[in-house]
Amino acid sequence: MVGSDERFRAVDDVRDCEEIFEDYTEDLRVREKEERRKKLAAQEKTFLEWMDKNLKEPLTADSSWHDFKAKYRDEEMFRKTDYDLVKDLVRDRITKLRMERRKKEEQENRKKREQENKLIDAFETFLRPQRLTQWSEFVQNNETHESYVALKEMCGEKVVRCV
Repeated sequence: MVGSDERFRAVDDVRDCEEIFEDYTEDLRVREKEERRKKLAAQEKTFLEWMDKNLKEPLTADSSWHDFKAKYRDEEMFRKTDYDLVKDLVRDRITKLRMERRKKEEQENRKKREQENKLIDAFETFLRPQRLTQWSEFVQNNETHESYVALKEMCGEKVVRCV
């Protein structure tokens, strides 16, 4: 069938025919791969927009792929988007949220440690000359000190209850 086609007969050498065929199939693979990449990129954009606008409950750092899949697998957007792409996008978003939460917690802990260090410095500054041994004495003598005020703001009224 191919042998009777005039286009096939136009090339005399069989090796040239093989080379042309190999070039054609390689170009076809490259085009198909590029089309698939473009299609996935478009699906990714559309799915992320849908997630931002239509989720009943927004994803949190405590969310899981399993729970997301159970809630949204019947949604049209979930079904028409490539499954592996959806899975990767949701997991990536959850991972990002977890990293943000961890970073925020680290910043809060760092701030708390700085306040604690200031309080320790205040203890060292005030306790040496005064030889205070009671918390109530310290509070009475240093109620307006910046470290004590910062501790009180950080811990709330728990500091005052200790008196």
